[in-house]
Amino acid sequence: MHYLLFLSYLIFFFWLIAKINFIRNSGIPLKWLCILFSLKVVVGIFYGYIYSKHIADADTWKMYFISLRHTSVLTSNPVKFITSWFYEPQYSYSEPFGSGKSYWNIIKDLMLIKIEAIFNVLSFRNYYINVLFFNFITFFGNIAFVKAYSLLFPHAKKGLVVFAAFFIPSTLFWTSGLHKDGLLFMLMSLVVYQLALWMNAKKATGKMILNVALCVFFIFLLRSYVALSLIPAILIATLNHRFSNQAIKINVTVLVVCATGFFLSSYISPVLDLPEWVIKRRIEFNSLNATTLLPYHQLENSFQSYLYNLPQAVDHGFLRPYIWEGLGVFYIPFALEIIALLALTIYYLFNHLPLDRSQRAIFCFGLFIFLANWLFLGYMVHIVGAVIRYKSIFLPFFVAPVLLSAKFRSLIKN
Repeated sequence: MHYLLFLSYLIFFFWLIAKINFIRNSGIPLKWLCILFSLKVVVGIFYGYIYSKHIADADTWKMYFISLRHTSVLTSNPVKFITSWFYEPQYSYSEPFGSGKSYWNIIKDLMLIKIEAIFNVLSFRNYYINVLFFNFITFFGNIAFVKAYSLLFPHAKKGLVVFAAFFIPSTLFWTSGLHKDGLLFMLMSLVVYQLALWMNAKKATGKMILNVALCVFFIFLLRSYVALSLIPAILIATLNHRFSNQAIKINVTVLVVCATGFFLSSYISPVLDLPEWVIKRRIEFNSLNATTLLPYHQLENSFQSYLYNLPQAVDHGFLRPYIWEGLGVFYIPFALEIIALLALTIYYLFNHLPLDRSQRAIFCFGLFIFLANWLFLGYMVHIVGAVIRYKSIFLPFFVAPVLLSAKFRSLIKN
């Protein structure tokens, strides 16, 4: 029965893809839209299958089993299902960066669990059919990404945009699986799409601002530090677009303000002590029973300690996994991805096209969230698999403008 239901839903989603204007207007032929959607579904199923072999430690399956209980609540007491999304007596609401029983810590998993609980009603509680639903929703993020960069780089080859949106190995794998990463990439892509619309129209509407604000809010609920990095990234994009002749001054000023704000955040309120929050999250990650835990130095709540740990953070955040580490076949594609990224970056530095103000603005946006979050993760996470997963959602926003403005013709001629 489940096989027939899966096939029926797949055909239904193909039909929706052909009918929804937002998707059809992406400039991608219908045949390829269906192929790309199918690719995400297949990878999502593969993701679930791999982790079904380690089901006791797999978050995707843990949340699925929890969602089954929420589905029972949904079918028996819909009001409680909705209210429990926002309030439970045992939650603490006073610490936005809290851990443990803090609502702001629990909500990031609870959002996905609630969504999956709704999926369960339609899928007859089948995990792999849920994967199909999930990838149809997050497919809008991939399409928004393609439309945004196609709008800003109108003369670039469509295939390069599609590659950045769909074929970066780590991004494809982690955003296709039934986990928060797909939702985060979708929301970030929608932010970029709204920025692209604004830059193209040269005027921000109330609807655009509201859409960006809602996306950042939901990103905060799913992964707070990503939302915190998006705010200055949006500011950088906005200022670079408006004052394109002062790009260096703008970027340096925003970076200095962000770094200063990070280390002085405790003076605003002890609850907002970001350096201490990183240390606590680091301890939580390092306490996990992981086979790929990297060696790490002690990190203290001081500027000097963060500066001392900077080389290691760069190594963990930007260079791992090494191809020669022998972590297993699973990690080889991700190690090759790092090598390819380094090669592309070096090539781009010497072979790139001039950017107009909109292209420069979105390039700076992508560069900021890429560098800020990869460095942040280098400080916080020392488990190779977790580092790869958390980094994956930022990579397309850097790779896309690089690919679309690199001089590949000179490479072909040589």
